[in-house]
This record gives sequence, structure tokens and C-alpha cells, in this order.
Amino acid sequence: FLCRAALPHLLEAGGNIVNVASIAGIEGEVYSAGYCAAKHGLVGLTRALAIEFTSERLRVNAVCPGGMLTPQTTEFAAPENADWNLIMRIAAPRGMMDVADVAKTIAFLASDDAAAVHGAVYIVDAGKTAG
Repeated sequence: FLCRAALPHLLEAGGNIVNVASIAGIEGEVYSAGYCAAKHGLVGLTRALAIEFTSERLRVNAVCPGGMLTPQTTEFAAPENADWNLIMRIAAPRGMMDVADVAKTIAFLASDDAAAVHGAVYIVDAGKTAG
């Protein structure tokens, strides 16, 4: 809804959209099917808009953060009889990130320094999806 509302203004003035998805938008995560589906959809929306508006003065990109110390992670409650071996597959080898790490990437993508970046999906996950 936000993209739809902003598009007329961004197309007129030029600008960019930086959607915030999740690494759950590029891989599956246990006990998170609905969340994964929503984040995969946001990655797809980003790529579709980037293609649709290639000839406009509009850039569209996405950031897919990994684990950060937010209420989503600190208040996580596993379902009864959860498989903790599966849950631990979500953990990044370098641990949780600070929210500022992701904010800096978003600021870069929104800046003129990223003028040539369009249709990208940046993974910011402290190496979790590296291998």
C-alpha cells in the first residue's frame, strides 16, 4: 500500500523505494510459513516494480536483514514440542546484528551513492546465508 501511495510522487520527482523484507524472503525458516510467504512476496514486488519502472527516474531495491535484537526475536515463543535443532539453523555464525547495521544499508540504497543500484535485493545478515 505504501509503494502504491508513493509511486505517483516518486515518478514525478524521482526518488527510490527501499523495501525491507527479511532473509526469510529468500529462504525458508522453521515455524514461519506465513512470515516467509509475506517476505518472499515483498522480494517479488521489489523485482517486479524495478522491471516495470526501468525507464523512469525511480529506483526500487530491497534489503533482507537477518537476525537483530528486536521484539520479533527477543519475544519469540517456540511452539510446543518444537524441534530446537531446526530452530538453531536460523542462527547466524556471527550472532545477532544491531539494527543500525541494517539502517546504514538502507541509507546507502536511498542515497545518490547508489544511483546505479536498481532491482537489487541486498542481504544483510552477518554471513548467515553465505554458505
